[in-house]
Amino acid sequence: MNGELKTIERRLRQLRQADGIEKRWDLNICEGLVREELANRLVDGRLSVEVKSDYVVQQSGNVAIEYRYRGQPSGIAATKAEYWWIFFSGKFYFDEVSVVIKTERLRALARHHYERGHISIGGDDNASEMVLVPKEDLLGLHF
Repeated sequence: MNGELKTIERRLRQLRQADGIEKRWDLNICEGLVREELANRLVDGRLSVEVKSDYVVQQSGNVAIEYRYRGQPSGIAATKAEYWWIFFSGKFYFDEVSVVIKTERLRALARHHYERGHISIGGDDNASEMVLVPKEDLLGLHF
């Protein structure tokens, strides 16, 4: 997020922490506007985003995050993108569900699962090494 959005976000968090659960419409509308601006920046290219699809997430329950291709760092290990936008594809999801996640948060999730041996080989010619991240972790349900 750019500097001005970070400043606004930080101030909103301070106000929220001081008062607990926020019911004030003026702060709620400001939070909504900050989120709309973030979405606009993702879509119009002012923030860098890597867009991925996972076609077997329904069957496996995991999203495969590539970190090496043909022995070289790739995917999450090489990206410069600020965010990842991962579409759940395939027969069940049909790209109707997606997750936008900050790259650093995804790296932390990937590292967590890599350290636990949740890895797989796949892709073209089985040349990709991937860490398997449960879809619930991407949605923040378990992590």
